[in-house]
Amino acid sequence: MSLADDVGWTWSADETKALISVWSDEQILLKMEQTYRNKHVYSEISERLKDLGVKRTWKQCQNKIKALKWRYRETLRNPSSSRPCPFFSELHEFLAAMPDMPESKETDEEEDNGLPLSSLRLLVPPLRLVSAALWQVVQRRDTMDYGLVEEFVTTVLEMIPDLMSYREKVQLIMGLRAQLVLELCRSDSSADPETIQPHLSRMRTCIITHREKEIDTEVEASESNFLELVQTLLDDPIEREHFFQDVFPEEFGPRYDAALQTLMWEFLIRLEKLLPMPTFQQTVSWLRPAPSVLKECAHSVTQPQPLKTLLQHSRCHGHLFTNAPSSGADDRILSSLSHSLSERIEMDIDEARSHSQSLSTCASRKDGDTLIAQGRDCRWRRHVLDIIDDSRRRRMDLLDT
Repeated sequence: MSLADDVGWTWSADETKALISVWSDEQILLKMEQTYRNKHVYSEISERLKDLGVKRTWKQCQNKIKALKWRYRETLRNPSSSRPCPFFSELHEFLAAMPDMPESKETDEEEDNGLPLSSLRLLVPPLRLVSAALWQVVQRRDTMDYGLVEEFVTTVLEMIPDLMSYREKVQLIMGLRAQLVLELCRSDSSADPETIQPHLSRMRTCIITHREKEIDTEVEASESNFLELVQTLLDDPIEREHFFQDVFPEEFGPRYDAALQTLMWEFLIRLEKLLPMPTFQQTVSWLRPAPSVLKECAHSVTQPQPLKTLLQHSRCHGHLFTNAPSSGADDRILSSLSHSLSERIEMDIDEARSHSQSLSTCASRKDGDTLIAQGRDCRWRRHVLDIIDDSRRRRMDLLDT
């Protein structure tokens, strides 16, 4: 999936409403329900949006619709959710009467059907897999998991501080942690100083750790104002209700989320470029031979099913060889494997007999003394043949058993 296809998160409220109006059209809904491969349906949605002044690719439309359906279903399952779907009423008008569409009908000709985690672990480097999982957390706005995302970002930036500028670092780290703090402040059960303080301390640590020679007064003021806001939310229930009803949607709503996602995406892309996947030759050269290496490396494939699933997935998408070209290697191995011990014994016997016959022919042309000597030699040759014959019989008996 390209970056251009995935940056479809930057949808304003008006653009999202335009998408919903096109999506809810009866003809579009009917095509989605009847079509197994529906890339062309999303392409039609994209074209209709262009007529409304909204430029989005078919892939961005597909991703946004999936995200809206997910938020709608989450709100439907948990109406008291702290983060309800902001377009629930518009979606409910047409989605409520529709059965859940099978996952296979939401695929297209170019989209992978997905792989189980056990198979992905065989294909994707661990760091990239973690990055993808963290990105999905931010993309879905799973605020309660922002702490894990922030810890990962902080760890990377401690080791590679030049990966982002100072402003980018503090906005990403503080932005993630601030959303989590506000989510905790929203609920009476978690809105207490003991729960909130560790998160505020991490925000302060971020500013101190990444501070440059000159203090950024705007960053310092932002932290101070946020601390004051949190204290007010903890102390005054009325102010807290007013904040989450009127202020939060504007200041910490879609535009805040879009800015946070942009920073997170940029962070992950830079990390990806910094740590590219090594080639097979590089991997071989870096892998230090040791008795435990094979056991540790092979542990992930001791269960064959994940590997079979991965290879089947690749075959279905045309990623495997159908007629692999010859490597040009000779057939030496087949020749060695075809070696027959009994055939070798026959060759030795034939050679000995041929030599014995040659000696007999030569003996007829020699004088008496030479003939006697050659006769002794012939008797010795016959003795050798007897030994070979006996050896042959024993070997054949072993082969038969």
